[in-house]
Amino acid sequence: MNENPNSGGWKIPTLFGVTIALLGANIYSFLQIDQMKTEMGKMREGILGEISTVKETSTLSSAAGQRNLDNLRQQLAAARQAAAAAAGQAKTDAQAHADELSAKLASETKRGRAD
Repeated sequence: MNENPNSGGWKIPTLFGVTIALLGANIYSFLQIDQMKTEMGKMREGILGEISTVKETSTLSSAAGQRNLDNLRQQLAAARQAAAAAAGQAKTDAQAHADELSAKLASETKRGRAD
């Protein structure tokens, strides 16, 4: 039960060693966190750059799609106009042919009565 005052000499150097080890671990952790912050910053810049590129590409694609859609609408309107004109011309031609046939029939009828 008697403790020798010289037997406690190992405790202080051990405590000092553990303190130095903890301080070293804290410094290492700090350096790792600092490196991780730097890498996260670079990754964030890269992601923002990619997002910017995707936005620009999307805008260009959307504009090109809109131009194509407008072009198709113009072509459709022109085709409808051409079809309407062709239908109108066909109607006019059919009416003229019907009038011609009617005139021939009337002429033939008059000739038939004259005979």
